[in-house]
Amino acid sequence: VYGSAEVVGLMCLRAFVQGMDIDDEQNDRLVTGARALGAAFQKVNFLRDLSADFETLGRSYFPGVSVGSFTEEDKVRLLDDIDTDLRVSAAVIPELPKGSRRAVALAQ
Repeated sequence: VYGSAEVVGLMCLRAFVQGMDIDDEQNDRLVTGARALGAAFQKVNFLRDLSADFETLGRSYFPGVSVGSFTEEDKVRLLDDIDTDLRVSAAVIPELPKGSRRAVALAQ
């Protein structure tokens, strides 16, 4: 998902921190959080559209997941992965500028 949603998260981050003085360590944390939030959004979309993408387009975006034999365990594993991304992104929200913090938290 790097080429899609994660990059959108990075572009938003650049706009949010424009003019801020951040060191390399903080930048790394913010980048990790932005990528994680973008990935979580994309994975939610993939999960939401799992059946339609497979039936209409013949696509499955989750490696190791067989749509034809999708189980509750598969769903739980995917949701756990999304939850991990959301925890990573939530950890850096307090470091965002005040003007964007609330919007990002609400989106998250």
